[in-house]
Amino acid sequence: MTLRRKIVSLTLFLLVLFAATAAASLLLQSKIGEQFSAVVDDYLPLNAAVATVDVFTDRYELDLWRLAADLRDGGAGAARAGGPSLRRCRHKRQ
Repeated sequence: MTLRRKIVSLTLFLLVLFAATAAASLLLQSKIGEQFSAVVDDYLPLNAAVATVDVFTDRYELDLWRLAADLRDGGAGAARAGGPSLRRCRHKRQ
């Protein structure tokens, strides 16, 4: 076997090896992409639900802080026709 044939055969072998590696990489990437999409499809609705709960708890805490401030001020805010925070609490109960 001549030196030229050895170099050409080694080059062809490396090209085939690179092609096989690229094909395997593409196959694995598509499988991982499907797994990520499944995780994202489950994650986004849960994230939206948690955000909604977070908004409601923030509003609830704000109402409690306002009510505590009204009561701490001697009920002056609560005595004035129900005060804004007290009216909101009464409205939520009804």
